[in-house]
Amino acid sequence: MSKESDGTPLVATIVLNWNGALDTIRCLASLRDSTYTNLVLIVVDNGSTDDSLARLRSWREETERRGSASERTPLVDYQWSPVQGLRPEAEAAVTRPFCIIESPDNLGFAAGCNVGIRLALSMNADFVWLLNNDCEVDGHCLEHQVALLSRESRLDCLVPVIVMHEPHRIVWNCGGRLLPFGARRYLYAGAPLQTIPSSGWRKVTFVTGCSLLLRRSTLLAAGLLCEDFFFGEEDMEYSIRLKRLRMRAGCCFDSQIVHRVSSTFTGKALASRHLGRMYAHYLNRLVHFRRYYPYPLWRLWRAAYLMFVVRPVLGKQHATSRQATRNLIASLRSESARLTKVSRETFFKVVREDFGDPSSLR
Repeated sequence: MSKESDGTPLVATIVLNWNGALDTIRCLASLRDSTYTNLVLIVVDNGSTDDSLARLRSWREETERRGSASERTPLVDYQWSPVQGLRPEAEAAVTRPFCIIESPDNLGFAAGCNVGIRLALSMNADFVWLLNNDCEVDGHCLEHQVALLSRESRLDCLVPVIVMHEPHRIVWNCGGRLLPFGARRYLYAGAPLQTIPSSGWRKVTFVTGCSLLLRRSTLLAAGLLCEDFFFGEEDMEYSIRLKRLRMRAGCCFDSQIVHRVSSTFTGKALASRHLGRMYAHYLNRLVHFRRYYPYPLWRLWRAAYLMFVVRPVLGKQHATSRQATRNLIASLRSESARLTKVSRETFFKVVREDFGDPSSLR
């Protein structure tokens, strides 16, 4: 990783960790083998309550022992607080290729990523790559994306081909398209990997925070991620913002990552329920779209969304009981009218709800 600049753009990769050192180390190990070498890794530990920090630092030390002495640089890790912001843990002026930001609290996805983005911008990174910790990247993934952005000045950001870990070689998505009334459609979702293009790129209007490579200029023009939602919806909000600013996003078919879908929700770090996860997703969407419509029009849109989107998904796709469906929709109706954002406290409360359907526990 990282080398002295020879004209190669500097990429800062931001990986968020919360009680998930095993996934994060898998992700970092794949990045370590990247063919793109002018790379700085920034891990934001989001208030982990387990031994994540110790395990991450131990893995880093073991990795550096295997490298040559010339590849090692003085350590600068950081602490974050809302009052003092980023503070280096040491006075050294040089940051090594893998630094850790320690937050005492779980800031949520968007706010945690924003801490890393601020550090990346202060390092004068040319590109910032947001990458989920439950992803593993192909060795050429970053190289192909940077090459494409270097060739195509009209592109402001990129997503790769995102392949599901299980079932193997099935596409999760390649970004997607924003549709009217708060909907989106993923590109190539569920397609066998061998059936999609193996090179080139395609314009998309929906980008996912699972993997998003942004130009520095894009971040300076569009701003950081929206922190009104503790977890989820930030990619929809950012996609709409990019579209309104007439910025262009694309999917790079030469680049692939493997994603362990939903490991945050289903892992030990978060004891969530199936209906609680769905409720959090829909609550985010309803609260988010209040900012785009006059209140009377938003109420009409909400009624249609609950009737024609939420109810069929619960009843037909997930076989949720009628009582649980009624309970969930009634709660969505009242909470979305009351809330202006979905806070950490609200998020953790709702993801553990079963809405009268004990079979939703997973």
